[in-house]
Amino acid sequence: MKTFLCIGLGLTLVLITNITTGIVNGSGEGFVSHELLFIVITLNAIVYGGIYLFWLYDVHISLRERDESYPITPGGSVLRVLIPIYNIYGIWKVYSTMSHHFKNHLAEKNLGTKLANRIPILYVLYLVSSTINFYLGTWPAEESVSLGWLLSYIVDAALIVTYILIVNLVSTGLIKLSKEDSSNEEQLKSRLQ
Repeated sequence: MKTFLCIGLGLTLVLITNITTGIVNGSGEGFVSHELLFIVITLNAIVYGGIYLFWLYDVHISLRERDESYPITPGGSVLRVLIPIYNIYGIWKVYSTMSHHFKNHLAEKNLGTKLANRIPILYVLYLVSSTINFYLGTWPAEESVSLGWLLSYIVDAALIVTYILIVNLVSTGLIKLSKEDSSNEEQLKSRLQ
């Protein structure tokens, strides 16, 4: 998951550089065809979007295996992300539930707090990105090298970085839950012997 997000970030940085080159040169063209880069980034986004859904499903399998009372099922987590309009609430619910779970079940409470702090950032960046991209969608195709597109790609890069941070926090939380479960089992075994 992190690999595809990093590839997406790298490609977005290439787009930023490409657009900056076109703006600085005043030619309106960068060093690589904007259309080609757009196709590659779109394909990468589709692939990591699919991987993200599998990752989210797997995360919730792990959470439910460790705690049957965890309130979100694997399928429910994917639906909360996929269903338009409902996902405005659903994405928040998925990550806020995870952050509460980490706060309540990990000795290290700050991991859940860090995850909770990333959720508003994710929403603000997503809203800004969607608004800018909607506005840019009304522009003529000839204006693909502009400050508007540069701003769009900078916000998209920040959004990808936020997703990378969230994936790291959730992965770390699952690893720590697993380690704490193992140490609790060992303590229980030693008391029973």
